[in-house]
Amino acid sequence: MLILKPSCPPESSVRLINPERGFFAIFRAELTLQAQDVTKLSEAVFTPEGDDLLLCEISLRHFADCGISAEGLRQARELLSALKARNGSLILRFLYDWDGKGMAAEPRSLDLILEHIRQLGPIVSEHSNGIFLHQGLFTGSWGEMHGTRYSSPDDMAKLYLAQREAFGPDLLLCVRTIGQLRHLEKLPCLGRSIGLYNDGMMGSASDLGSYASDGYQADREEALLLQNRVCLNVPNGGEAIYNPRYSDFSEAFKTLRKMRVSYLNRYHDPRVLDAWAKTRISTPGIWYGMDGLSYMERHLGYRYVISDVSMSKSLLKKTLRVRIEVSNIGFAPPYHKLYPKLTLRKDDAPSQSSYEIDCMPEGGSPYGSPGKKRDMSHAAGKRAEAGSMAFFSEIKLPELPRGSFRLYFSLWSEKYGREIFLGNEGPKDLGYPIGGFELT
Repeated sequence: MLILKPSCPPESSVRLINPERGFFAIFRAELTLQAQDVTKLSEAVFTPEGDDLLLCEISLRHFADCGISAEGLRQARELLSALKARNGSLILRFLYDWDGKGMAAEPRSLDLILEHIRQLGPIVSEHSNGIFLHQGLFTGSWGEMHGTRYSSPDDMAKLYLAQREAFGPDLLLCVRTIGQLRHLEKLPCLGRSIGLYNDGMMGSASDLGSYASDGYQADREEALLLQNRVCLNVPNGGEAIYNPRYSDFSEAFKTLRKMRVSYLNRYHDPRVLDAWAKTRISTPGIWYGMDGLSYMERHLGYRYVISDVSMSKSLLKKTLRVRIEVSNIGFAPPYHKLYPKLTLRKDDAPSQSSYEIDCMPEGGSPYGSPGKKRDMSHAAGKRAEAGSMAFFSEIKLPELPRGSFRLYFSLWSEKYGREIFLGNEGPKDLGYPIGGFELT
């Protein structure tokens, strides 16, 4: 006899520290001609809030008229190694200017910037499994691609293609405006699509010029909808700017969801975050009474919740079919590969007797053939409009001894070598408990 005991763990409002999402702080360093201990510089990068994401801005201003020296390249390698050791996810931005004087600070030769990109390529590639994305093309004030002499479509194309070749096809590269993205996406595809970073979110109707190119300034809604489509596959994030018309909590929540924003600067404009923190969520349920800042943080990027668990038996096949529905209630999909895991454990057996069971997406394909790891990031993006995915597994009952069994579901990031936390109560060593069955 088979007695089924499916169970869906309750949803939780707890904060989840997962890679490639949430608030971030900025860490600044510069490569120098003289020797310096960059490892010591990186020791203070953790924020009091324990954010996973960190934006690392690396200045090349000391090499604006020459190639990067061997000492400078050593510093870059040691710095990225030290930051990788913090076990978070990293946003990277190489630049020449921190003072809003991009044209004066950057090299007067495009060829020199291209050389810097080629020099740094092997170092970035070596540490790419800890890097979420790279922002910009090394140019402009604050590395934001404006206030630069290299803003022509031809110059941007050369910089982008050099970066793509140097950093490899898998690293996400992001540009500052929709107009820039539209110019560059016409180039031959050498890797992943181009993403966006927006350091003027909600500051004006055009997000401080983010939509000022190619006719997008006139229609904010059109630009938001365009990001809604594009950012199913590439990330979006940056800095929120105070403007009560657009940045008050209720309007901002709708806007950031539509833009599919994954990450925001925690410290850039305190007026925005302070206003959100003073808001209280009034809808009934697990979020009731939470401040708006915490609520916003919990929805940046992806937030997966086990929303349904069911079990059924097949007498003909002598199997137990387990179905797990997972909903993404966050603003955006993940942009790195996540693998579902289903673990079975007999109640009276030691933990080392637990074993993984093949888990597949319902409906098949973009996950590969049976018996191989299932990447759910692609489907997460494609099915984000529906907001949920379902996975199933078939357990062969004749291979099991009699007794009681428990099942656990979890997600795993191979890139970061860590489990992805879900918005459910009760995570255990083996994952989130989803019930079990008794075989008599």
